[in-house]
Amino acid sequence: MALLLTLGALALMSRTADWMQGLCGARAAGGTDNTNAVGTDGVPELDYADVELGLHQRGPFFDVAYSKNVTALVGKTAQLNCRVHELGNRTRGPFFDVAYSKNVTALVGKTAQLNCRVHELGNRTRGPFFDVAYSKNVTALVGKTAQLNCRVHELGNRTVSWIRHRDIHLLTSGRMTYTSDQRFVSVHNPHTEDWILKIRFPQRRDSGVYECQVGTTPPIGHRMYLSVVEPLTTILGGPELFINQGSTINLTCVVQHSPEPPPAIRWTHNDEVRWTFNEQEINYDSPRGGVSVITEKGETTTSHLLVQRARQPDSGRYTCSPANANPRSVLVHVLSGEHPAAMQHGGQLRIQYPLSAALLSVIVTIMGC
Repeated sequence: MALLLTLGALALMSRTADWMQGLCGARAAGGTDNTNAVGTDGVPELDYADVELGLHQRGPFFDVAYSKNVTALVGKTAQLNCRVHELGNRTRGPFFDVAYSKNVTALVGKTAQLNCRVHELGNRTRGPFFDVAYSKNVTALVGKTAQLNCRVHELGNRTVSWIRHRDIHLLTSGRMTYTSDQRFVSVHNPHTEDWILKIRFPQRRDSGVYECQVGTTPPIGHRMYLSVVEPLTTILGGPELFINQGSTINLTCVVQHSPEPPPAIRWTHNDEVRWTFNEQEINYDSPRGGVSVITEKGETTTSHLLVQRARQPDSGRYTCSPANANPRSVLVHVLSGEHPAAMQHGGQLRIQYPLSAALLSVIVTIMGC
């Protein structure tokens, strides 16, 4: 019996010693002594959840004690700090330098620049983007082919489409046309980054917003406005002018609503009074002399045709033909004497009623007789 008691005491002492050794090792390693956990044999068990695992690394982690919320004053520079431990050779990838990527205030009509500085971009690309300097609004003339240009960089294998916003209608996709209106054509040269929407014989109803869209996910688009205008050409004092012989013929042609000043304005004259309708361009260097043109170009272009010392051969139809607008004509009569039904203004007479009305009155009178 004594021998059995002795052996039991020795076994208990051995287990107690092992337990103490394990406890000391865990504390030396920074572990937690969970003395509330007791095994089935009455010996406390260790919780190794927080025991450091030697060379094992948990990767980057934030030091929240130095990465805190910040309160700053309006207009004063603010700094948010982020302390990261065990970052190793990891990089945070592309990031914006907000000190050089700021809001911009620009003047109307002056070129504006928005700067975006990106660090650690590496070989990354931002995908397709529009070159707005070559994708602008367009003003076109009625009946003259209009072209909307869309320049897209880094397009890759994505598709460019044109959409009309008036009715959200897909006009073209790639180089294919998806509208029954065959006036719309997509044009692209594989050696360029330009995608052109060509509109043949445009009308004023074609004015509106058109969008160049790239088939990314989600799609990106750039809008442009097409304005189709019809320039107005008028000759002041028309359609008929009565001029005293020997005075100066002063014809004023006005061109309005043109997207740009006409490159040239052509004046022609034919001797319609003598029933010869061969229209000829006026020769300003003819032996007759005294013929000149003064043209002032701008938003409204004005051209003055001056014929000094008017004579009977100077009668006829004069036509003003701007290069980018419809022509307009006026019938000039050079009178050898006073005209009782005309009003005189500095040598230039303007009849109150057109000549055709006077002739019609004469015809009616004769027929009545």
